[in-house]
Amino acid sequence: MIGYRSVFAALIFSAGMIAAAPVQAQAITADPSAVAGFLRGQGATADVKTDKDGDPLIEASLGENQKFSVYFYNCTNHAKCQSVQFYAGYTDSKVDAAKLNDWNRTKRFGRAYIDGVGDPVVEMDVDMQGGMPRPLFEDNYKFWLILMKQFPDFVYAE
Repeated sequence: MIGYRSVFAALIFSAGMIAAAPVQAQAITADPSAVAGFLRGQGATADVKTDKDGDPLIEASLGENQKFSVYFYNCTNHAKCQSVQFYAGYTDSKVDAAKLNDWNRTKRFGRAYIDGVGDPVVEMDVDMQGGMPRPLFEDNYKFWLILMKQFPDFVYAE
């Protein structure tokens, strides 16, 4: 005969397994539709496209002066990507490499450099291999928003 303690223990264990499911369901992967949906949920526009190599790319905006891209990396056959990179470029800035080196020395997140056409850019990589809990992705996105606020002030400062 199975005792009530065994049944109770089984019920408690089962409840724990069921309760854990929503946490897993909240994971976000480096899937273009999932990331675009997340961005839209945060108030951004997000258009899924492909880059020059055929990998996914999101062109996003939080307003006229806050445009950015999300590139997808470590993809298998242009899908099942493992990481993303937030990217924003700024034109009409005369910032030089020495000043961008100051940025890179003082900022932990977001690397800056001058691109091939002479414009300053800022990037931030996010490793999402195996998925990432949604709250952690939100936290990374908040860091990105801070960078997008700070970087233009930095590169356009006189």
